[in-house]
Amino acid sequence: MIYFVYADRAEKSILEPVVKATKQNKRMCKELDLSSVIRDIHLDKNLSKIYDHVYSETENNEIDFAVVIGDRREIMFACLAFFVTGVKVYQLAAGDLSRKITLVDDYFRHLITIISSKQVCFSKKSRRTSDDLLNVLGLENHSILCPNPTLSDIDVDDTNRPIDEPYDLILLHPQSLSRDSTLSDSKEVKCLIDLGKRNVIIRGNKDLHFEILFSLWEELDLNDSVSVFDNLKKPEFISLLKNCDRFITNSSCSFYEAPFFLREDQILRVGNRNRGREIVKYDKSQLQSSSRIFDFLESVVKSEKYSSNSCSS
Repeated sequence: MIYFVYADRAEKSILEPVVKATKQNKRMCKELDLSSVIRDIHLDKNLSKIYDHVYSETENNEIDFAVVIGDRREIMFACLAFFVTGVKVYQLAAGDLSRKITLVDDYFRHLITIISSKQVCFSKKSRRTSDDLLNVLGLENHSILCPNPTLSDIDVDDTNRPIDEPYDLILLHPQSLSRDSTLSDSKEVKCLIDLGKRNVIIRGNKDLHFEILFSLWEELDLNDSVSVFDNLKKPEFISLLKNCDRFITNSSCSFYEAPFFLREDQILRVGNRNRGREIVKYDKSQLQSSSRIFDFLESVVKSEKYSSNSCSS
């Protein structure tokens, strides 16, 4: 059985098309949404519960390999449980690297790469980073360069404009390594927002310092021109993204999905979070990448970094 493991909406949206490709190939799989089994998963004190839960999953199920999106601390603890029980980890979004490390995800992504058996990289720069990391450690790499599969299950031509009037879309996450930088981002985005037009705000993740941004959203929500959402389904988000006047953000979405729909001058990247990543511009023919990723995950490699149960006691 193949396990697809995620802990938030962004990870799920990337994995969904690959899950569909897996089911179409009649492979048994299970989606493990860690946020549904661990209460207050965003709190660091609950990370050990993730490890314990995933460890239990490996004891009670025959798992061929686990597929993850590789940069969140929640996923890091899941991967540790897979690793010590000999379950192979296959990592999507390996190798992404900002010019400057501004959040803990930048550490966890590369730690996951080290213990993963296969890596799917979404840009040329990311693949070089991933391969170089493994090579310098004397570890074999089994990587592939493949477009981000997020849009594989979306008809990008059938995304109607959800709002008749002009609007901006705002999505901001905290900088988990710096309260001051998060405060700076909140001030910058407040200056960028035009309250004379419609604004759609999507709350970001609950990493350290999230309360700074959430407080700003509550303040702005008092304006009739502002709508704030906790979550949106992927088709709804893509429709908003495709048709917005400006996308104000510090999300990695500004480097992957947004450039497909928007001109560069429409994408306003705030602060240092994700600054320096490669801007990837896919053409329409490249969007259907989920089947190719599935084929790569299923392919047999000549050697593995560790054999089954090699780390078990």
